[in-house]
Amino acid sequence: MSRSQPPFAKRLDDNLYALNERADFDMSIIFFHGPCYDGEDIGEMYLRDWVSFCQNASDAEVVWPKAWLAEDVSGARIFSATYDLSLKVTSRNGRQDYYLIGENLLGSIFLHAQEYEMWSKPVVLVGHSLGGIVIKQLLLKAHHILGAGSGGYNKGRVKQFLDNIILIYYYSTPHCGMTLRVEEDSDGPLSLSCPPSRIWKNARTLNAYLSRLQHEFSQMSSLYRTDDKKWRKATIGETSMTKWDLGGIHDVLVPEGSWRGDDCDSYMTADADHFSVCKPTSKTSNSYIDLLSQIEACHYQLRMTQQVREAVTRRVIVSRETSLKELPSLDLASLVDLKERLKNAPVEIKTQLVDSSDFLHDLVGLLSEEGRDEGWDADGRIRATTAYILYFLAGVKKLRAKIGLYPQALLRLLNLLHMNVGEKLEVVKATLYALRVLARDGPSAKAICRREGALDQLVILMDSDEDTDMRVKAATTLAFATDELRQNENSFLDRERACEVLVRMLEEKQIPSLQYSAAHALANFPEYYSELAQQPKALMTLAILLLGNRSVESGEHNEEEMVHRVKVATIFEGITAVGANALKIATSPEVVEVMVRVLEVIEDTPLKLSIDKSLRNIAEGKSSLSRGISIGTDSIDRLLEVLDLDSVLDSDSVLDSDESDTEEFSLFGFRF
Repeated sequence: MSRSQPPFAKRLDDNLYALNERADFDMSIIFFHGPCYDGEDIGEMYLRDWVSFCQNASDAEVVWPKAWLAEDVSGARIFSATYDLSLKVTSRNGRQDYYLIGENLLGSIFLHAQEYEMWSKPVVLVGHSLGGIVIKQLLLKAHHILGAGSGGYNKGRVKQFLDNIILIYYYSTPHCGMTLRVEEDSDGPLSLSCPPSRIWKNARTLNAYLSRLQHEFSQMSSLYRTDDKKWRKATIGETSMTKWDLGGIHDVLVPEGSWRGDDCDSYMTADADHFSVCKPTSKTSNSYIDLLSQIEACHYQLRMTQQVREAVTRRVIVSRETSLKELPSLDLASLVDLKERLKNAPVEIKTQLVDSSDFLHDLVGLLSEEGRDEGWDADGRIRATTAYILYFLAGVKKLRAKIGLYPQALLRLLNLLHMNVGEKLEVVKATLYALRVLARDGPSAKAICRREGALDQLVILMDSDEDTDMRVKAATTLAFATDELRQNENSFLDRERACEVLVRMLEEKQIPSLQYSAAHALANFPEYYSELAQQPKALMTLAILLLGNRSVESGEHNEEEMVHRVKVATIFEGITAVGANALKIATSPEVVEVMVRVLEVIEDTPLKLSIDKSLRNIAEGKSSLSRGISIGTDSIDRLLEVLDLDSVLDSDSVLDSDESDTEEFSLFGFRF
């Protein structure tokens, strides 16, 4: 196999290289490599992870960020960082840690940021393996500058740089650690004569550094994932075993629970090992297509947001002499235009619109046929479009209560739920979109619960087979509304029928968003927990829901999913609080195994605390666990190990469990 001539790479300093020259550019993409192996030249690391064997060119290797990405992403400047990420300590290398590397890289980037306009241009950060950890450490360092001493940095420029980040893309980054071993004998790959570096030690699973880093980074990144600005995060993980002599392993180097450890918006897998996951063999490889599509989506969203901002400012926010009173009464085409513009309009635009005189009054009036001529809105498009407008406005948290408590707003939306679904499906769906968001506000949720027939109508829509999206939104609305149910003695709901429908939804075909919402709602009916404990298939679904969905489309959905997952954990905590129910779950080793797996991969959150409490309820007491419970010794031992409990089972006190005859079950790609 031949190696093409080294591509153009302009050395900016010891840590940063420019891979292409482009006078007119509107985006910077910076690549961060993974760990350095034995004998590798640190100065050449900026290329190593990004060189691929190209299937479409005879025996040639290419630096694909320069050869492909610079061509496919119009206007992109490509940079690659290099740094000492050595796994061994030698006389020359392996003496830095992630913090120092991040600090040095930040200095290099800011040294050249003025020349390459990183203050005013979008930035994409791409990291392979431990390069993703370097990215997180670098960004934390930048963020800390804003709240502490500047350290010689211009705080205003630092803030602009952080605000300009539109995408962080991970290639199998071990957020929760890697499968690594250090052999103690002198002939081992990392023997005492060549000790492991701090990079190596802090890359292994279950170490305090990675846990603390992820906790701090999650808190920090949430500040940059708001209505006004958004760091999109995406990851692609390895699925094949890696044979690594240095690591002394032949296994999946970064397990799924680790590369999915950050709160990303998108998850993807590649048929590759840890070293090839970042080396696409062609432009049709998953590992290239996904990165390209993520960059294009972020770039498109950025351009659309700017265009909408300009258009809405020009057409909606008018001078003091011009009233917005007549805007909602415009023809259908104008309403549709307003709806499209509000999708990505900034918060200040939506706020000014809602605060405009009589705007909500006239808009809510379009939800009803009252006082209209016969045949008005025969196809329902005006009411559907109006409901979508309310949905986009209510997406701003501070406007939610104002809209939900506006006279007649909720009442008219709830009335629309009773329309004939077959004839007015789009009206019902649009109404559910609006109600789903409004129900997240406490007062609005209580108002929905107090409206006779509202909750029961949601159950009817959930139990319909008309449209999956409609069912999902109905279930989510019910879930958030019933969070307030127990505080409303005058609530109207046939609870028994609702629970029957919700359990049926858990047991039907795999629609994660539908099942999450069903589980969330079930958590609000603790009187049904004992009966739920007798439903093994539903329990299995609930356990798998704790793992989280593989592909989350947006930050909003990701946040909502975490709310649902905590509710699922609440169900298990409530069920296992009753001894008999805890024993029932203990007889289902598949359920226990999934719960243990979740406990191992998640950080210290309310979700983890709740799962931990449920598992302790299951494991509590030698006499309870030894009375004929059909659960494998391995599962119990693993459970006790994870919970850090002394073994409560004698080896002869556990019955040998026969091979399970439970029906094979799958969800989100897992099979049990």
